[in-house]
Amino acid sequence: MDPEPAPHTPFRPGFGQDPPHPMPTSVPAGLRLELSRARLLPGKGPEFEEWMQMLHERYAQCQETLPAERAAFEATFRHTEADGSEWMYHVSVVGEGGSGLDTSIPLDAAHESYARRVKEGGWEELTPAFMLGPQPLLDAMARFGRTGEACRAHRQGVPGAPARRAGRTGSGRLLPIDGDSTLTPWGVSPLSAIARRRPREVRCARSAPRCARPSHR
Repeated sequence: MDPEPAPHTPFRPGFGQDPPHPMPTSVPAGLRLELSRARLLPGKGPEFEEWMQMLHERYAQCQETLPAERAAFEATFRHTEADGSEWMYHVSVVGEGGSGLDTSIPLDAAHESYARRVKEGGWEELTPAFMLGPQPLLDAMARFGRTGEACRAHRQGVPGAPARRAGRTGSGRLLPIDGDSTLTPWGVSPLSAIARRRPREVRCARSAPRCARPSHR
């Protein structure tokens, strides 16, 4: 009897990107619900952890980039397949008119540098099927996706709320890895404290379609 072949999970960069998946009717108009995955380069698990730790330590700086990107929610997971390959998964809810990374910003430059060193080039895009949430939260996400503002009170400042200074260290807590065969959260937060983030392509212009992705994307 022939031995059972070893399991293998192929990586197909660009799968599901051209054309982009249509959004299900449960996704508010103007938003995109995206789940992307990429395979980590061999032996880069420890550096992936460093990458996520860097984002936690610079959490407030990450939040300051979200309005321009129209990113209402982002979260990153790590997973080990049966064949031993390691993957990162990224889920996001973003406005259709948002920008991408701006590598003139030191944080985005560091973010892109980690991506080049840690992951294989490209992403696979999974097909969105359903989105559910309380209507006030969906409305807030849709507003943020259009304007980069959560609400009028947030823009004007809430009396008695502490001021947020640029560049302060965030309080995000790094979660341990549960095991080799489970999806492990590395930063999931509510809309008011949005987690960060998979590398997104740099756009040629805000109104232009997505550019060809660099090799690490």
